[in-house]
Amino acid sequence: MPFSTNYFKTETINYITQKYDKNIRILDIGAGSGTYSNHLKPLGYENLDCVEVFENYIDMFNLKSKYNKVINEDITKLNLNFSEYDLIIIGDVLEHISEYDAKKLLKKLSVTNVIVAVPFESPQGESYDNMYEIHLQEDLTLVNFFERFESFNPFCLRFDYGVNLCYQLITYLF
Repeated sequence: MPFSTNYFKTETINYITQKYDKNIRILDIGAGSGTYSNHLKPLGYENLDCVEVFENYIDMFNLKSKYNKVINEDITKLNLNFSEYDLIIIGDVLEHISEYDAKKLLKKLSVTNVIVAVPFESPQGESYDNMYEIHLQEDLTLVNFFERFESFNPFCLRFDYGVNLCYQLITYLF
């Protein structure tokens, strides 16, 4: 879905504003409707870029007006210098890609700070005529998330959703 749950959005935005100054460069992976831009830009965070695989969302949600740079590509195939960013937000994305590709992606992101938000045990099929909406890791749970992606620390958790932090991931993920 192009809209993620509101669980822990306030806490995540507060964390960002307390930890990072307004001049940081942020990459929003899986921007969808542009939720993080909608929250951060009014607070003075202007250096926001995004990756959105589904071109219809870019137009539907006017992402080009919300982000400085909009990259329309599959994040698992994207070759980008992630070290240009001080913070990467992956909100409700990992469940859409295979465990193998998720580990490979997180290894690429090991050069910076990462926030991952992910639902647990959340099967989902295609929606909005978007095949990328299918959950390929619908079996993610609170426990196996930390088994699969060991370098993350819990930030805000419930039984069905979690926001997790990682500071410069270590290389053993893959």
